[in-house]
Amino acid sequence: MNGRYAKRTRRTMLLVESSGKLSRFALRCLVIGIASAIFTHPMIAQDSPVAGDPFDGQVADQRKEDESVRNATASPAALLNSKLRQLYLESAHGLKVVSDDSEPISLVPKTVFTWTSSGDWSGDVFAWANGETIQIVGCIGSYRLDDQSRQLFYEFHSFANVSLRDVDFDGRFVWRVPMRSGSLDAIRVANSRRSTPAAQLIRMRQHANAIEIGMQVTDDEVERELRLLPQPLTRMTNTSSSLHTALFGWVSSSGTDPEAMLLIQAEQADDGLTWQFTPARFTTRELWMSRDGHEVWRADAITRWSNDLLVSDPYFYRTGAVLMNSELPDVGNENP
Repeated sequence: MNGRYAKRTRRTMLLVESSGKLSRFALRCLVIGIASAIFTHPMIAQDSPVAGDPFDGQVADQRKEDESVRNATASPAALLNSKLRQLYLESAHGLKVVSDDSEPISLVPKTVFTWTSSGDWSGDVFAWANGETIQIVGCIGSYRLDDQSRQLFYEFHSFANVSLRDVDFDGRFVWRVPMRSGSLDAIRVANSRRSTPAAQLIRMRQHANAIEIGMQVTDDEVERELRLLPQPLTRMTNTSSSLHTALFGWVSSSGTDPEAMLLIQAEQADDGLTWQFTPARFTTRELWMSRDGHEVWRADAITRWSNDLLVSDPYFYRTGAVLMNSELPDVGNENP
């Protein structure tokens, strides 16, 4: 009970008893009236409505109305961005990724990277994993064609260490996902003793910071050192072995999605833990990776693409449907 009202009640009772002017019945009525005022006073927080209470439906209706008001008052650019993020999420959920032995490959619940750049380009990066390590990373994005329409695109890379079934992209093409390749035995680093996932992550950060990645932007422009993102794009721990996996990304000055990635995975070895590095391109431009001043990996520029309905490369960039802005999904929906 609110202390101010409690004191007021005690004072009132004393005054009534001392005056003798009110009967016991009147006193009870007075106390009940004061208590009612206390518990219905607007300053006192009310309990949440119980299930089945008609007020519960009113609350839900009010939330929907509030969401509609926010959408109506949002700037056109902000509303368009919200619709695009919803589109990217729905598109990611629409991709069916399954291993050959029917093991589910799940979409990591949280978008691992969100970006917007000049020219009205935007996208979200997603990851699919089998509970032990990342199997696929993909960006679903779009760019402006005109005031009324946008071009959807897909940019994906395989990190699969299990055999996956073909992934259908909305009937436009099929990706025959290849197994992971290109791991860097040259920079495997042994650790003499087992460590916790937290300690493993610290060591992984140290390894990532020791990597330098450059990119040939154009014939005349070179970015000699892309910027390592401060946090891993995503990471996970094998619950049975407590071995850690983390995916790091490097971005350019253009402000788009990562141009290069590095999957660092702790593996059990006879002398403790061994760190396995798997680099991946996420651009068509030429990339190179160095450690301790020595080049350890290079990816040549991709200048030509096949329009075949079947894609079998570990990395690909493909355009999807042209969407009218009026066809974009409503915002505020629950996740698929």
